[in-house]
Amino acid sequence: MAYIPITKEQLILEESPDEQYHVYRPAIPLRIFHSVVEPDEDAENCSIEVSAHCDLQQILPTMNSYLEWLGSCEEDVTAYFQKRQGEEVPQGWFDGIEVYSAFLVFNTADDYGATIEFGESVISDHIIAFNFEKREIVSDVLNG
Repeated sequence: MAYIPITKEQLILEESPDEQYHVYRPAIPLRIFHSVVEPDEDAENCSIEVSAHCDLQQILPTMNSYLEWLGSCEEDVTAYFQKRQGEEVPQGWFDGIEVYSAFLVFNTADDYGATIEFGESVISDHIIAFNFEKREIVSDVLNG
């Protein structure tokens, strides 16, 4: 599936208690890993924070490149998970991931990251959160 860039008009500005960031809720579904995240009206499962010191229009190319990568990063996610588990994952493992939430933060065009919460088949009774700095998984949390 080809990535279709998100536009400024497809981001809904939400109220934010933090004056340091503008919080946006995508008005369209986003493909994260092999899953589609359907944003809810309260931005509880999908939000994009952009520093108040940045111009959204200038961040959009980086945001779109990052979203495209998050939709196709099977090799990186699989390698990290296998190393963490110390074993190979089953065939089709990545395709079975269900992403529950995606939270992206852009401090600048060169300083950004994400937290992705998902379920999968190996540790099926838990929710896993991967924390990214740019395109590198820097930590993970197991909830459940």
